[in-house]
Amino acid sequence: MKRLIRTSLLVMFIAVSLAAAFQEVLPPIPVGNVKLPFLLGVVAYYSMRRELSYAIIATVWCGIVHDGLGRMPWSVSLLAFSIFTIFCRLVLRRQMPDSTLTCMVAAMAGAILNDFLQYGVLLGAGQYARVTIHFIFIRTIITVVAAFVATGIVASFTRRLDYMASNVGFEDNDNAFGWNSI
Repeated sequence: MKRLIRTSLLVMFIAVSLAAAFQEVLPPIPVGNVKLPFLLGVVAYYSMRRELSYAIIATVWCGIVHDGLGRMPWSVSLLAFSIFTIFCRLVLRRQMPDSTLTCMVAAMAGAILNDFLQYGVLLGAGQYARVTIHFIFIRTIITVVAAFVATGIVASFTRRLDYMASNVGFEDNDNAFGWNSI
């Protein structure tokens, strides 16, 4: 049991570290100035595919790291990721099958939540110029697509690490290499 906890936390450490590095190093998408939300992908993976304790650890850890990397007021991402995790655990996990595609779809909702919460906080603090609804709409669409792609990469990579560390097994024993097992 202790080995499983240690290897699960090691995989989480690797996933969060690489996601933070890629999110910080990769340039933003020029249209809308959107960064690929790799840390949101880690939160989506652990919220949708792992136990509650790991989802909570990943949420807090990624929220703190995301707030530290960005130029946002502290705890905005932590709050958004926490609401997103609660939504995933209470609604999405009960309605959707366990797969990487599910994580990707969930991350789209998380990206919208995080973006609008950040807009609201910055507008309320007077630190953000009012922009047209057209700009917000375009930026939201780009953010949703970026979250879908980034979460696919992160969730697939993290799931493979979990398999290699024997933290999880194949879900579909009849078709071990099927879509649901990825």
